[in-house]
Amino acid sequence: MSIVENSDTSPISWHSRKVQTLIQECSDPYAVNSVHDDGQAPISESDHTPMTSVELDAKLETIEARMDGRVVELAGKIDGYMGRMEERDKRNDERAANFSNSLGEMKAELHETRSEIKSALGSMKTTIITTGIGSVLAIVFGVAAFNATVLSNMVASFESGKSTATAVSEATKRLELLQDRIEAQQKQTAAPTK
Repeated sequence: MSIVENSDTSPISWHSRKVQTLIQECSDPYAVNSVHDDGQAPISESDHTPMTSVELDAKLETIEARMDGRVVELAGKIDGYMGRMEERDKRNDERAANFSNSLGEMKAELHETRSEIKSALGSMKTTIITTGIGSVLAIVFGVAAFNATVLSNMVASFESGKSTATAVSEATKRLELLQDRIEAQQKQTAAPTK
């Protein structure tokens, strides 16, 4: 079995496969398609010699040391990532707290504005009602004043017509009296000349 490093797999799974390959090599030292840890080409069957347990232990320790280094590196990367995540969480918590505070301030401002609007609407309502009542009263008093003027003019005209009728009747009586006198005088002046 040969080990080919795949960029899509994690380093830990790659190392575990490498360890399995080494164990297999130790059990079958004459495997043809094996790749050595140092990246050399496969060794031919004639170059194979059985591996001693000391060599195997040394090779396994080397691999273990490399894996430990990579695990430490990976742990450092994970710690860095976790640190960045915690910083991001803190910033998000601060933003949420700021948003909550802003929301509270906006609610207070909205409540204050609402109170101001209610007060202004109450004042406007009072002004509209007062203006409406004043307008109605002005119209009523204006119509009443117009009616009073028309009535007084009509009464004055009636009184004027009444006094005119009396004056005409008196003038008619005077004219009749004057005419009677003139006729009487004409009769007297006409009667003695006969």
